[in-house]
Amino acid sequence: DRPGLADIAKALRPTRVRVMLGASLLVFLGSTLLFFFMKDFGAHLGLANVGLFFTVSTGATIAVRAVGSGLLDRVEKRRLLCLALLALAACQGAYSLVRSPAAFLAVAAGFGACMGIALPLVQSLIFLMADPGKRGLTANLSLSTMDAGYVLGPYLGAMVLAAGFSHAALFGLAAGMTLGACALVAFSAPKST
Repeated sequence: DRPGLADIAKALRPTRVRVMLGASLLVFLGSTLLFFFMKDFGAHLGLANVGLFFTVSTGATIAVRAVGSGLLDRVEKRRLLCLALLALAACQGAYSLVRSPAAFLAVAAGFGACMGIALPLVQSLIFLMADPGKRGLTANLSLSTMDAGYVLGPYLGAMVLAAGFSHAALFGLAAGMTLGACALVAFSAPKST
């Protein structure tokens, strides 16, 4: 049977689940602001191959997951997630200072590594905080935060740039969203495994 609105309401009843879904939405909004506008930013800097951002960041994500996935199951997830989100926000904000290809790629590697740690932990905490009978539905709701971030992020970023703000302001906004996600995780979500 398809879940109805009553099932969704039950899945969202625990405050900790709503908080983590909010954190997930902020992470996806912040990362989308970076992903979606990176080509334009790189062209603005005069970089010849902006696509290397995606190669380097994705490679770092894969490497972190391949090497450290076992660690993610053994550590206190909430604390590590907060550290990863702080580092991710630093990477997002650092793009406002990037002026060279080497720095561009170095920050891409840091960004990818942080995403490789943060995203699995967000999903894991949402799963662990959900009521056991609603975990499948809650996992689907968490995927909806990804969809919402990927749809709304480009619109938000375009509005920021159309209003005359720079890419630096856009990256600052991305960092602010990620810090907001960190605050939700740190101060609103109960401790977990």
